Amino acid sequence: MKGLAYKELEHYGEALRCIDQYADLSWFQPLDEEALQEIRYYKFISEPNRLEVLLLSGESDILPHYVEFLLRNPKEVLPGLMSILKTANKFSLNIDHVLTLFSGQISDLLHSSSQGVIDTAYLHNFLLGIIKYKIAHADYNAAIDYTLRLLTSTDKTENDKYYKQAIVYFESLRPFASPEQVDTFHLHIANIMERVVI
Repeated sequence: MKGLAYKELEHYGEALRCIDQYADLSWFQPLDEEALQEIRYYKFISEPNRLEVLLLSGESDILPHYVEFLLRNPKEVLPGLMSILKTANKFSLNIDHVLTLFSGQISDLLHSSSQGVIDTAYLHNFLLGIIKYKIAHADYNAAIDYTLRLLTSTDKTENDKYYKQAIVYFESLRPFASPEQVDTFHLHIANIMERVVI
């Protein structure tokens, strides 16, 4: 938890020191089977955590290693993609090849109908990251599509903070919107108005 806090505060050196502390816990005694399972677990998670921190600190050359890890560990793809997007947005990197590589998992995420609270939070953060990325790379059509998806999802989950961000993104991108995208937005607003009691 301390390493995670350091990572979020962008104190990457301190975060790496925390990761080093749990990467090898074999010195714990006694080492029964339960303890060995915990040691293996922390050794396992130290690898993606280290790669993520290095990536976020600007070491973009480790991106292929991080992608390889994600390919071997599908359950880590969503949080991994969020870190990759954050890095791309922070350092103006082009990660189109990574998004293409994981397009199937992204599609599954976007079209999943049974998402829990954690998955929904990941989805909203992912959508915000990819909207920023698409805007930075002048792919406004895709940015608007992701914005409309964020608008719909945050309305369903009553996530007002991200809902407001989706509205602002759409309005800032409106000059680039197709007539169909504008119609979708207007339909959404009309549906909201029907539900609001004045």
